[in-house]
Amino acid sequence: MPDESLKILGPLSILIAVTAGVILVRRWPLGRGKSISAHGGAHRKAYWLYACTLTLSGLLFYAFARWWLAPTLGLPNLFNIILLAAVVLQIMSAWVPDRDDKSPTTVLHRRAAYGLALCMMALTACIMFTPAVALVVRAMAYITFGLMAISWYRFLFDKKAHEKFLIYQSMYIGSFFVLILLATYVR
Repeated sequence: MPDESLKILGPLSILIAVTAGVILVRRWPLGRGKSISAHGGAHRKAYWLYACTLTLSGLLFYAFARWWLAPTLGLPNLFNIILLAAVVLQIMSAWVPDRDDKSPTTVLHRRAAYGLALCMMALTACIMFTPAVALVVRAMAYITFGLMAISWYRFLFDKKAHEKFLIYQSMYIGSFFVLILLATYVR
């Protein structure tokens, strides 16, 4: 039986990540064409806020998803493996800044961030194909997966979409967060 005290860590981790993202984009605006990471790498204070809050939210989310969400929903062991990879990639992308150039640091950051995005898609698929989830959760998983696939398609094949990168990234992450909240509270 999962420890019910861990249930709050999921929503808490989402609240921390969203709050930090909003502060970064509002306090150090770079425009819709730049990622949240670029906003976080633009200034020293932004970097520390970004790195610390993403590390904290990632660790809280891991504890929640590994020891409460996965056992509660009966998610497969593959979920836990992908989850661990996602958290490692999140922490890596948090501490290796996106300098918005072609430096080795930016290349490493972006590989970690894109790997994290793919892990989020795989975690969504795990929820989507788990029989124990409620119908509304399954429907949201399909919607989330579809939005993620559209975002990847637009990013890879439509260069004009890069002008609105922040919007696509926010939709991608936001739909994942809504899915996790539904999976947490809807039975």
